[in-house]
Amino acid sequence: MSRHVFFLLWILLQTISAFSQLSPRQEAIRLISQGDAQMRFGNWEQALFSYTNAIQHDPSCGEAYMKRAALNERIGRIQEAMADYSNAILFNPQSAYIYDKRAKLRLIASDYKGALEDSNTAISLNEFDNEFRNTRVDEWIMWGEFDKAITEIDTLIRRGYEPSYELMKRSFAEFHSGDAVKARKSLDSALTINPHFWLSYDMLGLLELREGNPMASIINFNKAIELKPDYALAWYNRAIAFRYLGNKEAAIADLNRSLELNMQNEQIYFLRGIMKKESGDLEGAIEDYSIAAVSSERLYTDVLYNRAYTLKMLGEYDLALHDSEIILSIEPESPEHWNLKGNIHLLFGSYQAAIDAYSEAISRQGDYGEALYNRGLAYCMSYRIREGCGDFEMSKNAGFMRSEEAIRDFCNY
Repeated sequence: MSRHVFFLLWILLQTISAFSQLSPRQEAIRLISQGDAQMRFGNWEQALFSYTNAIQHDPSCGEAYMKRAALNERIGRIQEAMADYSNAILFNPQSAYIYDKRAKLRLIASDYKGALEDSNTAISLNEFDNEFRNTRVDEWIMWGEFDKAITEIDTLIRRGYEPSYELMKRSFAEFHSGDAVKARKSLDSALTINPHFWLSYDMLGLLELREGNPMASIINFNKAIELKPDYALAWYNRAIAFRYLGNKEAAIADLNRSLELNMQNEQIYFLRGIMKKESGDLEGAIEDYSIAAVSSERLYTDVLYNRAYTLKMLGEYDLALHDSEIILSIEPESPEHWNLKGNIHLLFGSYQAAIDAYSEAISRQGDYGEALYNRGLAYCMSYRIREGCGDFEMSKNAGFMRSEEAIRDFCNY
């Protein structure tokens, strides 16, 4: 083999070696482009497959993690999206944008501490980005740190960043701080800047509702809905106002519309379940409570409590008792939950079991007038009149007025 031929072969081998070293990244880029094309046609599953393949070919490709994170976020896979943003940060540790994206997802996932840490990092990397500060405002509000939120909002307003929106946020913070006067003033300023800003009218409706003016609140919710018919929260808020006015039919209609616009909100199912129960539709209430129970961790015990109570009204003893047992396994120190369990036992004539449950409630809250009254009933129904009347007296002393009638009925001995 001549020296020239050997040299050419060596060059060819080196070139092939170089291409083989670059091929994982090149293949990853090709797959990312393929995923982007699928996204344009709305083929999300195929796009997700392409981005995942890109990561498998080149696990250090930060862009692939970012693409997949954005898609996971879009289809509601919040935990998966956060994991992808975390991997993207490993390869782009100076990207304030990625920290901000993960902060917003952590906020959705109720990881307020983690969200605030990410926002602080994003701001430290780019302190002049108003969007990062706006994210931190949301986090302070979720933490209940309203003074800090207002300080950050004022900085953004001075910078001219979306003043009507920031004034509305300041009103929200002032409202939850208990300063209705300042909250209303901030909303007036927001509406002066933008008289068609639906969020400000929704916030005005909440202010009126807090101050006991449901009719005035409905006027403002109507305006918010007129300006933004697909704003689900305004329909939900107006339903609450209708409930205050005793208009159950209108309230349920608004909750139905709110669910059409935001089918994943367990709070809406929960309130609709309450409204259906109050309207006598107990089976419908159970259905809504069951949906809310599956969807919500935050409302879980409240939902189960209401479902157990409704099941009790339907005569579903075993199911009601099952719910009460679950509640007590989660919150064993709650006197209200022990009282509910006692009520279920009492309804079906298990008097000693009811007495035991009421006693648990009273041991946790000695002046719990309702539980004392209920235990008194259980004693009297099991022919232990003296103990029952003793409980009625203690219930009356605790301010539970229904005990006076029970004393007249049971205690003339």
